[in-house]
Amino acid sequence: VVLFGGAGGGLLGDTWEWDGAAWSQRFPSRSPSAREYHAMAYDSARGRVVLFGGRSGGVLRDTWEWDGNDWSLRDPLASPSQRAEHAMAYDSHRGVVVLVGGIDGSSTRLNDTWEWDGAGWVRRVGGVSPPVLHRSAMAYDVARRRVVMFGGRTRTPPPFNTLVNIDETWEWDGNEWRERGPAVTPVERSLHAMAYDSSRRSLVMFGADGQFGEPETWEYGPTTPATFTPFGAGCPGTAGVPSFGLVAGDLPWVGEPFSVLVSNLSAGRPVWLFLGVSRTTWGALNLPVSLGSIGMSGCVLHVSGEVMLGLPNPGAAVSLPIAAPNLAALVGVSIYGQALAVDPSANPLGVTASNAGELRFGGK
Repeated sequence: VVLFGGAGGGLLGDTWEWDGAAWSQRFPSRSPSAREYHAMAYDSARGRVVLFGGRSGGVLRDTWEWDGNDWSLRDPLASPSQRAEHAMAYDSHRGVVVLVGGIDGSSTRLNDTWEWDGAGWVRRVGGVSPPVLHRSAMAYDVARRRVVMFGGRTRTPPPFNTLVNIDETWEWDGNEWRERGPAVTPVERSLHAMAYDSSRRSLVMFGADGQFGEPETWEYGPTTPATFTPFGAGCPGTAGVPSFGLVAGDLPWVGEPFSVLVSNLSAGRPVWLFLGVSRTTWGALNLPVSLGSIGMSGCVLHVSGEVMLGLPNPGAAVSLPIAAPNLAALVGVSIYGQALAVDPSANPLGVTASNAGELRFGGK
């Protein structure tokens, strides 16, 4: 665990590391200036702690990285504006540090979103953004592949124009922000802390600032995780064995979109997607069942086909977006999928089959 700076009888610029047993101070040859209200996140793919901004007399906009031996100042072409009291978290699936919000040198609160990939900062613009705020807490939910932000301080519109804490929960999936409305939520707060417990797949949040202090511990995470589990075998075609799965990064969460992906296809040929509620029976038919009797030698039907969808196939792969209904009754429910694809040279019938997969809907 790496700690840098802060305030304690004055601004600090020291670097410390905790190894689980003791703190040790590091003495790098280069270092950021003493500061407070900066933000840091660990880029696990690159093995770097990333630091941005903060306050040191004025408000800063510099980007630094710690590699375990020394700090290095980065000089990207584009950069977030000067800010302090912002939030940062590392999206390990997409390999980027996400930064949002903060307050600039003129006390203007911000709500812009930026991402750092190790080479440069890119501003992300979506349809909806969190309110302008600072002093929020943010962490990455590895199981759900979402950056989660809670609380913070904002200023109410005129004529009151007063500072207030908020109790909003926002999630960033790499493309857009969504405000979530959990049935139970902590009271409004700011200057709190949040971290992800990977063994329990839960976000843990504690505390708040001194003025609105809340000595409480809260957890946020799915009661039931979303999962995708492939099973069964497909049969080979001219492009290999067709593969049924999900687009990278997608899982079937209730109330959110995800995309099914079928690959290793004979380009330009029709594809049918079977979605069903069972992997053991389909009407009077016991599953799995061999399809050799109808000319699909070596192929097996693994799932029921209550829903059959035709998919266009201009290439070797095709995806289908699915919007999961926001229904509590769907949490924990499994559906099963498999694809059949036209491939005239594959067997006498000219149709191949993919493996199958179980999609279990997750949510609270």
